[in-house]
Amino acid sequence: MWLWASELSALGFRRKSEGYWQCKRRFGLPDGAHLSLFSWNEQALPSASRDAPVLVELSAFHVTFVLRHEHVHFYYHEHLENDWDPGGHTSRAELRRLGANAGALRGQANAVAAALVEALGGTFRSRDG
Repeated sequence: MWLWASELSALGFRRKSEGYWQCKRRFGLPDGAHLSLFSWNEQALPSASRDAPVLVELSAFHVTFVLRHEHVHFYYHEHLENDWDPGGHTSRAELRRLGANAGALRGQANAVAAALVEALGGTFRSRDG
């Protein structure tokens, strides 16, 4: 799906580098966690202004938690236009090593993802039913 950069900003995302946007403290994220999206395509509209409108393609995002100073990720992918599915995540073995319950953490990540997808006006398809 395509969004204006201004829409991403209104949702709480900040551009951290070329093609990388990050959001903290929204959508039910706990302290230290964040949402990341990587845009593989951004199009600036021709403009005489320095602040030309930019379209950003969004096709995947991930929820990142920090456990014992290590980042663990839960991935989400666009299946159809603004129709989102959970993808993979940091391995269960790695999550166990960090003392986390993979199912409980997936549930928390899904709740964050569902809140973001709702704000995007899309559909979230949780594997949990």
